[in-house]
Amino acid sequence: MYCWCCSAATLTVEDVASLRHFSRDQIKLTMFLGSGAFGEVFEGVATNILSETSGCTKVAVKVRYHSCQQTRSAVIRRGEDV
Repeated sequence: MYCWCCSAATLTVEDVASLRHFSRDQIKLTMFLGSGAFGEVFEGVATNILSETSGCTKVAVKVRYHSCQQTRSAVIRRGEDV
């Protein structure tokens, strides 16, 4: 699992490479927000992701579906182009 901390809406490959990584253990999911063809979105609280002493930060967490076939099937069911 990859965990990144960022505030940019559009990320380049270089942006992703420079992002601070942190452990999944630092995130607590608090509420399911919704789902779509490619995954689910949760509200959560992350601890010390901005710095070692930053405390709690409210976050949105996108959890992608694992299977490409599952994603393709979900998109087709919704009538979208793949």
